[in-house]
Amino acid sequence: MKSIYEPLTWLVGGEAGYGITTMGQMFARACARGGLNVFGYVEYPSLIRGGHNTAQVRTSVGPVGAHSEKIDILLALNKETIDLNAPQMSEGGVIIYDGETVVLDATKYPGLNLVSVPMARITKELNADRVMRNTVALGASFGIMGLGFAPVENVLNTTFERKGADVVGFNVSVAKAGFDYVAANYKEPFKKTIAVVENAAPRMVISGNEAIALGALKAGVKFMAAYPMTPVTTVMLVIAKYGVKHNIVMKHAEDEIAAINMAIGAAHMGVRAMTATAGGGFSLMVEALGMAGITETPLVVIEGQRPGPSTGLPTWTDQADLRFLMHASQGEFPRVIFLPGDVTECFEMTLKAFNTADKYQMLCMILTDKYLGESVQSVAPFTHEYKVDRGLLMTMEDAEKLKQGDYKRFEFTENGVSRRTRPGFPNTVYAVSTDEHKEDGDLDEGAENRIKMVDKRAKKLETLKKEYLSDVEMCELHGPADADLTLVGWGSTKGPILEAMEVANENGQKVNFLQIKIVLPFPNEQVAAILGKAKKMVLVENNSEGQMGGVIREKTGVDITDRLLRYDGRPLNPAEILVKIHSTLGA
Repeated sequence: MKSIYEPLTWLVGGEAGYGITTMGQMFARACARGGLNVFGYVEYPSLIRGGHNTAQVRTSVGPVGAHSEKIDILLALNKETIDLNAPQMSEGGVIIYDGETVVLDATKYPGLNLVSVPMARITKELNADRVMRNTVALGASFGIMGLGFAPVENVLNTTFERKGADVVGFNVSVAKAGFDYVAANYKEPFKKTIAVVENAAPRMVISGNEAIALGALKAGVKFMAAYPMTPVTTVMLVIAKYGVKHNIVMKHAEDEIAAINMAIGAAHMGVRAMTATAGGGFSLMVEALGMAGITETPLVVIEGQRPGPSTGLPTWTDQADLRFLMHASQGEFPRVIFLPGDVTECFEMTLKAFNTADKYQMLCMILTDKYLGESVQSVAPFTHEYKVDRGLLMTMEDAEKLKQGDYKRFEFTENGVSRRTRPGFPNTVYAVSTDEHKEDGDLDEGAENRIKMVDKRAKKLETLKKEYLSDVEMCELHGPADADLTLVGWGSTKGPILEAMEVANENGQKVNFLQIKIVLPFPNEQVAAILGKAKKMVLVENNSEGQMGGVIREKTGVDITDRLLRYDGRPLNPAEILVKIHSTLGA
């Protein structure tokens, strides 16, 4: 019998428009209510309706932070789901399907268990809409796993409680019908064991996008402008949902150009502001980034990567925008680029981004992707202590103490940061220009002034690197220090790499993982020191050029020639990383 701590992988598939994503989220939350850890990943084509949609959830008593290439339980709402996903089933896996609407030849699925549940008939008998087949299937899934019905009832109660007791009761009865059907007709227990954890600490099931939005709320954002674009639309939806309660203006702009200019305008007026987009929308924002740079306006930008160029693969994942963000907009000006690797880091780095933007009056960007942004993970509730730091933002009392004409918005200082005021404050009149300017904002094209202004702005990066960012915030070495192999990655590759590393180490190999968390400013010294001790190195990225590898070579001189790169729009999974580990170490 396999260990109870081994993750179980469940996948639901069907046609778009039939609640596949919602079904996956409900299954994940139900498992979490049962005290289990979960990781959920969705795949869908760029169609409004139709096409093959799937939602995968891995659940375990132990930690789980990535998807799997193998499926233990396949919940098929149509025949196509079985045709496409049966080859990925694990030995002894279960296919749950409706045998009254889909006819299967059992001989074509050797080693698998076929569980027919009349989902269409059950919904009809209960006078439920056909789309509620997924609710029947939710109950059936828990019946197969032997987890009991309580977690399902719990999640249905909280999901539909605002619609009233009748709606809650109806959904519970539909799910219970699926659960009872399995209990009555399939006595053989599922071979892969898993159990509800009693008295487990409460966990949230949250996506990277939702974590970023919650981080922005806690950081005190007061204005967001954005245009919906996969895979970051959830960020603006969450901000909009809680906007009234937290006195936030959430502006659905007419396009991305308008969105970033509105956000810059709001930040100029003194409020914490942000925008969010994908690579295509970010392309439209590039000119405005330069305006924020030369006016030294604090701004937080979220960029969720998906494959390009152009529209590319709109609903899939990628890590090919790294260099784009590093060099976007004309000229040179400082920026910070955060690279969260999981939902907790999405939350924490958003908090850091807002304080950094204000304290150093610069652009801060958070680079995620579809895999991290839309996948859900169970984590302990965020309880981080946080103090808002507005930096040198003047108060009315500060302004009143000045003499008229003494204020210099872009004053040359030792660390590059000048006092900032809100428009309308007394004694702080200054010009705001997108041309090069003097300390008071008036235009100046002189060579001497130009050099001093470029150097002033550039000082900020070195200042914050020395004074504000700790080593662990910039990069982190996971695993044994004396490893035989060092994996190097960033962003959403963190979960798959960590899982592969842990399996390899359990098998007697010695592997560690260098995670780059901030690419600008780059942690030159830390990365060079770690890689200088590495015996063997493998670069792991979701792009075709090994972009982080190029940055590492540029900044440290270390050239990582052995690479595992994936760029088909699908995220790397632990199994393929483990294969690379074995081939590299000769095991």
